[in-house]
Amino acid sequence: MPAVFKSSSQVAAGTFSAQKGGMTTDNGEALGLVTNCNIQFSQQVNRIFDMNTKNAVNGQSPMYYIGGRAQGQLTIGRVLGPQGSPCTFYKDFGDVCAIQKSMGLTFFGGKPGAGGDATCGTDPIEFTIKQPLLTNIGITQNSNDNVVNENVTLMFADLHCT
Repeated sequence: MPAVFKSSSQVAAGTFSAQKGGMTTDNGEALGLVTNCNIQFSQQVNRIFDMNTKNAVNGQSPMYYIGGRAQGQLTIGRVLGPQGSPCTFYKDFGDVCAIQKSMGLTFFGGKPGAGGDATCGTDPIEFTIKQPLLTNIGITQNSNDNVVNENVTLMFADLHCT
């Protein structure tokens, strides 16, 4: 029997389990109840063109990329209350004069199983965030559920991935 929507006919490429996902730190930081995490790392790149016609290549102005300094930002969303105290985290990462610490984060994502394999495993992806510094704290509470949510933002100097 032909597909009803011919252009949307799909074949599953594999499966993985979200139940085995998660993250940990390597330095014993009490992160508390983490609900989301976002790492952003970027490098400023400028593009310049040579207007000197004597340097033209095949009649076109040469273009150059100029790499700038990299910078990173880490945002962690947490629920406050049931686990740990946020004050230790603030103390450890909020002092601009003491940013020698690194923070290691290991994420466990789904490892695709072949053909609906129910034993989906996890492959760790490890990141080391060099010299993180707490720059922002946001705390909210909703009257419907009284859950205290927190978002912390840290800037950092370098990112390593293994």
